[in-house]
Amino acid sequence: MTKFQLIQKLMEKSNSLAQQDAKTIVNTIFSSM
Repeated sequence: MTKFQLIQKLMEKSNSLAQQDAKTIVNTIFSSM
């Protein structure tokens, strides 16, 4: 595996984590309204 592929994998993981966080925040806001 090249460094570039490794970086891509990390980016994908951080992207999916960010999306999960965003969904959690949105759900929290809606449930508190």
